[in-house]
Amino acid sequence: MNTPKVRVTFIVLTFIVYPSISKAAEPNSFPVCKWTGEQSCPAVSGNYVVWQDNRSGGYDIYRNNPLDMNDFNGISVCLQSGDQKFPAISGSTVVWQDFRNGNNDIFRYSLPSGPEAAVCTYTGKQDVPAISGDIIVWRDNRNGNYDIFGYDGSEFEICTDAAAQSYPAISGNMVVWQDARNGGMDIYRKNISTGQEYEVCVSSSWKQNAAISGNVVVWQDNRNGDDDIYGKNFATGEEMEICKYAGSWQVCPAISGDIVVWEDQRGINSDIYGYRISTHTVFPICTLAGDQKNPAIDGNFVVWEDYRNGSSNADIYGVYIPEPAAPSTITVLDPNGGEMLLSGSQYTIRWESSGLGGSNVKLEYSTDNGAGYITIDANLPDSGSYLWQPLPTVDSNQCLIKISDKNGTIASDTSNYLFAIFECDASLTADLSGDCKVDFADFALFGDQWLACGNPHDPNWCP
Repeated sequence: MNTPKVRVTFIVLTFIVYPSISKAAEPNSFPVCKWTGEQSCPAVSGNYVVWQDNRSGGYDIYRNNPLDMNDFNGISVCLQSGDQKFPAISGSTVVWQDFRNGNNDIFRYSLPSGPEAAVCTYTGKQDVPAISGDIIVWRDNRNGNYDIFGYDGSEFEICTDAAAQSYPAISGNMVVWQDARNGGMDIYRKNISTGQEYEVCVSSSWKQNAAISGNVVVWQDNRNGDDDIYGKNFATGEEMEICKYAGSWQVCPAISGDIVVWEDQRGINSDIYGYRISTHTVFPICTLAGDQKNPAIDGNFVVWEDYRNGSSNADIYGVYIPEPAAPSTITVLDPNGGEMLLSGSQYTIRWESSGLGGSNVKLEYSTDNGAGYITIDANLPDSGSYLWQPLPTVDSNQCLIKISDKNGTIASDTSNYLFAIFECDASLTADLSGDCKVDFADFALFGDQWLACGNPHDPNWCP
């Protein structure tokens, strides 16, 4: 059933995600499968990629693993008669809709070498499956309209509302789908462990192509006149505007953990863009010539169908997205609030920093609660400490220290609370040590000078 394996040398190229959206910020994508005909509708789990492939005339299911490149052209999973389309994968289990019996059924296959098994061959159509772990879900019209069914060793109903439910997605025990029960198209979800069903987004706009990872659901939404990408964290109830680019469509979202990807039409062609939820940043993944469509993602591995080699020749390409660099930080340690510093004395300013890339730092102080700052040193080595001497001749309890990178563009921090720099009361003439207090140190100095004479011109000055 499998085609012969051909060993080829393969180099995986990675990239750095920059905060700005520009072609220079794009990853170096690599081919997963380049073959004559169409390779489309990819899905990914771990390093396994599966797709539908019409190299033989009809549609079959193929797979590959870019990190263990057995065959640059892909390895067959199912070559049965009739079309096999819309594969999905979780771990080593592949599922797809299969027309071998004259109508669509659901089949599965265990990588790398089988076996294959039927999941559902019930009368009517079963199509567009999704899988998470051991649970398979699909769209099913056995009742005369589309419903959502599932299988975890035995078959079960998920939603059989009288209106149409379509295009399910699953993560763990949570299933989401688009639902027409309210007259438009909304997003619903169901916890198949508890049986409880929830609204995700119900409104007048048209919502479709829901995807889910953990507690976050994403979908395309036309509330702004063209399709944009929205999401919701159902652990917090927060709805997220992921990408709203005026005058263009963002469609076909997919999500894994912290990263959302989608097909984006802001340029001349369809491109692939991404969004990191934790940093609220959009970044380009592929905007090369030709269309890039239908992305899928697992972890940091993104795959899509790609037309760079011709408008009628879709291939599968992918990229691994590295974790973003740790943010640059500066933290003021001392003075951090409440200190009483005597003007004219000295004090050690201390701080911690990370991710400055060797940049020097700038030290400043304020005596008016941050309304204005005065530079102490504008280009100081990032050593973590600085002996500030002498302290300025000021009298204020509204003081702050500010520390930033020398250009003020990477990171900065100020004292958490106000501190004081004060001038000693001039009437304190008994302060012989200059520490603005009269104590035993002053009496010791007084004792050292007891009966000493301060007139060098008259030895009898001091009897």
